[in-house]
Amino acid sequence: MVRRDTATDLLGGLLAGAVVVRRCARCGSTAHGRPLVVGGRHVVSVSYTDRWVVAAVAPSSFASTIGVDAEDDDGRIDLARVLPAPSDLHAWTRVEATVKADGRGLALDPAAVTVEEVPGGFLSQVERTVYRGWDAPAPPGVVASLVLRRA
Repeated sequence: MVRRDTATDLLGGLLAGAVVVRRCARCGSTAHGRPLVVGGRHVVSVSYTDRWVVAAVAPSSFASTIGVDAEDDDGRIDLARVLPAPSDLHAWTRVEATVKADGRGLALDPAAVTVEEVPGGFLSQVERTVYRGWDAPAPPGVVASLVLRRA
């Protein structure tokens, strides 16, 4: 709960005066789920590591959806269990950022996401929806990726 409160405070600070709520796409609960900015002028995404909260924000005139994922590079994620081999933590953060932008999160099978390297970043795809992505700068020991779909 502290991490979610920290993320909400961070987003509120970045978007002066904005009201940020959460809504679960599966059950409709506001106790969990992806963050949404009331009024729809921005799209947001957050991710957490053990020590960091990472937030991504874009004007809704630029992006219709956004997803960010950050993970500690400490070997705790069993990538072979969730992604086809060979995979690394960058592959995972790209996939998780994509499923967050999609809105279904990990309710969507990570294997349903395809990722293709392109100059300056990558393209990821879920079904017929294509996202533009980048590996994001992060503190030492953290791997992060960001994806968005243009408005």
